Amino acid sequence: MHRSLGAFVLGLACASAAAVAYASGAPHVAAPASAPGGDGCSRAYCPGDAVFQAVPLQGLLAGVLESPIAFGSVLEHGDFGLGGLSPLDGEAIVLDGEAYHARLDGSLRTIDPGERASVLWVKRFRPDRRLVLGSIGGFDALAAALDAGTGSPNRIHAIRVDGTFERVRLRSVPRQSPPYVPVAEVVKSQRVFTLEKVEGTLVGFRFPAWAAGVNAPGYHFHFVDAGRRAGGHLLDLRATGLTARVDTTRALTVITPDHVLFDDATLDAPTDENAYRRALRPGHGGSGATP
Repeated sequence: MHRSLGAFVLGLACASAAAVAYASGAPHVAAPASAPGGDGCSRAYCPGDAVFQAVPLQGLLAGVLESPIAFGSVLEHGDFGLGGLSPLDGEAIVLDGEAYHARLDGSLRTIDPGERASVLWVKRFRPDRRLVLGSIGGFDALAAALDAGTGSPNRIHAIRVDGTFERVRLRSVPRQSPPYVPVAEVVKSQRVFTLEKVEGTLVGFRFPAWAAGVNAPGYHFHFVDAGRRAGGHLLDLRATGLTARVDTTRALTVITPDHVLFDDATLDAPTDENAYRRALRPGHGGSGATP
């Protein structure tokens, strides 16, 4: 039986462009073709520029790991993004319009349009600015460098980082089966692996603090190598000479799954940002940089 999808939209009014000065040591910022978020749309809400999200992240924290939402239906709204397969099987990366599944061992395969997503964020990636990053000695260093160039932390940023990485520490998680447990329990069985001297791309987003409950505030990245052979959820990295492109948006569209697991979940508890961080980067504390 066909089931409908519920949706809500968060829109941010377009702000006027302003000149920004960057401190010494910050990344070099190439002049944007237009103001951040200046995609040429004069309306407050532009569907073609919104981040399109399948399932609120808080659902995963509550053990909602299964969803009827197909990858093909979500990819109609974006060519860049990340997420996970239903029922939380490994990691998903969307790059240049192709969706990839990072298996438990980090190997990649192409995701079929009919496969379902446990959670997924996509966007039509149209960068507003380009950042040339210096030496990056860890995840927090990457977050700090991006903070210096992305603009307001109250906005939503899609971020693509390309280059040669000295080291990337990644993870994937095993396929789940009922009875489902919260994602913080799932990641206790994650498999961690390291790639060295590898050319590739980080695919990610930075969500603001006000989005807690729907998204994890801070940065969330997945990695895919240039040959599309390996990838996973980013835990840590070291690199020099990376280039980041940033696509700032004014809007977020969220689809809620028409599924009994979601309907019956308890989602009215106060949002615990530390729970997000423990789930997305186990064993790491620190700043608002939430990978």
